[in-house]
Amino acid sequence: MAEHEADAERSLGLSRKAVIAELKAAVKLAREQGNPAAMIAGWREIGRMCGYYAPERKQFELRQEPDALRAQYEAMSDADLLAIVVGSERT
Repeated sequence: MAEHEADAERSLGLSRKAVIAELKAAVKLAREQGNPAAMIAGWREIGRMCGYYAPERKQFELRQEPDALRAQYEAMSDADLLAIVVGSERT
């Protein structure tokens, strides 16, 4: 995929930086024309190109043995488990 994109950039004489610069110019023109929908569309496309809409990857490391952790969770009440899910602490 990256090789295909590089070939397209070379054959079209484009770069990511050049495309973003043109999109920014279009957003500026849309602002001058009072066209908020076009402004939003331009910024949305810039956001996509910059990777702002890519899903975040999270990595977790368990510090306990999985069986011990499972036993700990199984011993908890539904209310305690729900508190973990919503991010509050129960004592």
